[in-house]
Amino acid sequence: MDKEKYRSPDWQENKLKELYHAFGTSEDEGLKLFLNLVFELFYTNPSFLKKLYDTIDEIKTEDIYEVTEKTLDWVQFWKSYNQSDNEKNPVQLKRLKQLKDKNYLSLENLGRLFFELGFIENELKNYESAAKNYEESIRLLPDWSWPYNNLGNRYADLGRNDEAIAAYQKAIELDPKYSHAYNNLGVAYHNLGRHDEAIAAYQKAIELDPKLKEAYDNLGMVYEDLGRKNEAIALYQKVIELDPKDANAYWHLGRVYRDLGRKDEAIAAYQKVIELDPKYAKAYYNLGIVYRDLGRKEEAIASYQKAIELDPKYTKAYLHLGRVYHYLDRKDEAIVSYQKAIELDPKDASSHTNLGYLFLKEGKLERAKSHLERAIAINANDYDAIINLGITYFQLKDRKNARDQFRSALEKCPLDSVHVSLNKITALLGLERHQQALKLLQQTKEKFAFQPGEIKEFFTDWNLLANSPEPPAGIHEFIEQAKEILSYKT
Repeated sequence: MDKEKYRSPDWQENKLKELYHAFGTSEDEGLKLFLNLVFELFYTNPSFLKKLYDTIDEIKTEDIYEVTEKTLDWVQFWKSYNQSDNEKNPVQLKRLKQLKDKNYLSLENLGRLFFELGFIENELKNYESAAKNYEESIRLLPDWSWPYNNLGNRYADLGRNDEAIAAYQKAIELDPKYSHAYNNLGVAYHNLGRHDEAIAAYQKAIELDPKLKEAYDNLGMVYEDLGRKNEAIALYQKVIELDPKDANAYWHLGRVYRDLGRKDEAIAAYQKVIELDPKYAKAYYNLGIVYRDLGRKEEAIASYQKAIELDPKYTKAYLHLGRVYHYLDRKDEAIVSYQKAIELDPKDASSHTNLGYLFLKEGKLERAKSHLERAIAINANDYDAIINLGITYFQLKDRKNARDQFRSALEKCPLDSVHVSLNKITALLGLERHQQALKLLQQTKEKFAFQPGEIKEFFTDWNLLANSPEPPAGIHEFIEQAKEILSYKT
């Protein structure tokens, strides 16, 4: 678009004169010109729109030409629509759709209308409809880069990342300096795990617009995925330098600090998020996780509760709140939290696993079995559910099914964390291979750093096995030897 043309005082003066003459011909001609000018100026020189509105008011006030409510309604509509804080809504969508069939707009401005309809549909999260409107905009305005970029965004929302990439590349072909299209191209590459191409796209976006904070933020997330945590921190700090009130950047920063074990800095980052945006539920949730890591259980509970207050459908917050209650032996509250998480998301395997484990510890074996089986049906690789179901079967004197679960755990559990390694030890004990279990315990101690809570949890599991009606052979001896190896005191 030739924005300079629309900013020329001569062009503006001529158009205002044309508007007078058009209303002198008929109100329909005046309204038609007004609407076409609105669509031209909306994307090129929105500040001039006020003069258009004032001109209509002058024509109405002078009472030379007819200006009825038909025109004045459209003037009021656009005045409201142009307000930056005005959320798009179905009423606006319905009103603009009327223009498709009234023959008021030129083909070029009809293309702009479809672009705007796509924008509103997107705001209403109607992504399929938004995409169709952008496609129609492209049909009418094939040389305009914006609809390709927005169409790419909608394809990405729909998980159609390859099509999104093609759309962004077309936008860039039409406008090689389109920094936002490069940024969005990076997002699509990142979604597909094409990290090198994502990095290149974000870096190009930053080269074109060094103040494009979204590109720094997105590049930071790629570096996080690649384990380049310190580079990610530098990028998030750059976002904050560009916009000290960017709550998301602080949230990302807190996440990296937690991953690096820099818990105090993580807390400070999340607290800054909350200062900037007191309704940021995810910040309270993540703050709760850090407090839990530090053993500050009551603060963790308060943080999860605040997250739930802000977002009553926050499944993960209920799940983690239940875990803290469970750890503190506040069983009734834990059960309520887990059940609420399941009510909100019946397919959340972790909630079923945790509730099943609690019922197992309470001796409510059939209820434990039901939830643990449900967890495995949802996620066949839920190692905790597999192990706990094996223990449950032991408690139910069903050795065959217990052994099947433990064998499944041995096949599926990778030795990539202390928790999974301890699960594997439990499986070996259930299969009465306690010497192998002792050997793996020693290796685990040498390879991983233990958290006190993890040790306590697994001694609970081993004692559940040991207290079964028909415990596996060697389990009692193993527990005593494990206490010595881990210097664990009950």
